[in-house]
Amino acid sequence: MIFKQFNKQFTIFVIALVLMATSVSMCIVSSNDTKPPPTVDSSIKRIDIAYFHETKRCEACYNIEKWTYETIFFYFEDELKSEKITYASYNLDDKSTDDVSKIYNSCYTSLYLNVIYGGKQHIEEVKKSWEYSDDKGVFLNYFRDLLDEKLVLLG
Repeated sequence: MIFKQFNKQFTIFVIALVLMATSVSMCIVSSNDTKPPPTVDSSIKRIDIAYFHETKRCEACYNIEKWTYETIFFYFEDELKSEKITYASYNLDDKSTDDVSKIYNSCYTSLYLNVIYGGKQHIEEVKKSWEYSDDKGVFLNYFRDLLDEKLVLLG
């Protein structure tokens, strides 16, 4: 009985590894196809926040999406209304988001900032969002401070 249970868990583990390896290899292949972000009108000064997710998500994924929006809504309401900050959530399983995901080079659940100034897009993944995905207070403070720092770049 114990052997059957172990064998089942091992099989599930191997399948999960294969799926993750396939996903990562697809990212590597697609990253070779991406071009640098296009230049934009030099008068544009804005922060675009993009959250990418798959249809099936974990609690951390939901937290990051929800807390990202809460941070923007509670601390940057004026910037959101004036479109100095924009926010969008994209389902990577929806083929209509392929063009956007290529700009950000996103092929897995991730949060990005695109700070636009000086006629260029400055895209960066917010990797630390995962470190704080289990603590709302820490996440909100971290993300608020990050956005404050990026807003300074816009002048």
